Amino acid sequence: MLARLPGWGLLRRRPHPGAAGRHLRPTGLHLRREAAAGRAGRRPLADPDLARRLRAEAATLYERFNRDYWIEDRGGFYAVGLDGDKNPIDSKTSNMGHLLWSGIVPPERAGTVVRQLMGEDMFSGWGIRTLSWDDRLYNALGYHLGTVWPHDNSIAVLGMARYGYRAEANRISLALLEVAEQFGHRLPEAISGFPRERLLFAVPYPTACSPQAWASGTPLALVRAMLGADPVDGRLVLDPDIPPEIGRIAAERVRAFGHCWEVEAVGRTGHVRLAEC
Repeated sequence: MLARLPGWGLLRRRPHPGAAGRHLRPTGLHLRREAAAGRAGRRPLADPDLARRLRAEAATLYERFNRDYWIEDRGGFYAVGLDGDKNPIDSKTSNMGHLLWSGIVPPERAGTVVRQLMGEDMFSGWGIRTLSWDDRLYNALGYHLGTVWPHDNSIAVLGMARYGYRAEANRISLALLEVAEQFGHRLPEAISGFPRERLLFAVPYPTACSPQAWASGTPLALVRAMLGADPVDGRLVLDPDIPPEIGRIAAERVRAFGHCWEVEAVGRTGHVRLAEC
């Protein structure tokens, strides 16, 4: 028997004795929220006692997660979850990109995670697949089993940029922008996971929603990653790495901290200035 994530279809790559029928604990965005809670508690107006508790809980989560979810097999990667007996589910999935975004990955493991996501079993040429083609239930047209989700990839792009893997982030961003061109500049919910080298176009996922809210936010995340835009101490700062294929990015009336800003970047040079709203 195979362990199954409720509502997904993500299955264990290799059966584990006693795993059948157990509830699973998936990894995901809750890790970001818990870790961020500890950092948010540093604000001057925060409750000091609550801040200390949240930081302690975040530190414990960081330690336990990296102990329990890391798998050394297949070059090293993070399990997609734990079953009811705390055994790791060893499917290799795009969720690892979310972990980079959350900041829970130790710097010494970040390169390994990025290499896994950009390997040919995960990266189709159009984006990162939800499931590696090395996993036995891989299906290029399976919703959670091998398709490419633009919003999922945008989270991975932000995570790669966070750890300094800008070239890899830009490679995914450019691929997704090419996909957008093929779909009338409206990214769909998902596309197939078929390798780009075999086809001249991105094969649609048959029942993908378009427009779709997650997908519509993807270009904004990609632009933010290229700009390296972050709010810091009441101002907007840039650390750009704009690929030559894009050339220049400029934006007006970007709202942050109750002000409007003008943003412009070319290559690795950029500037931000206050502007009238």
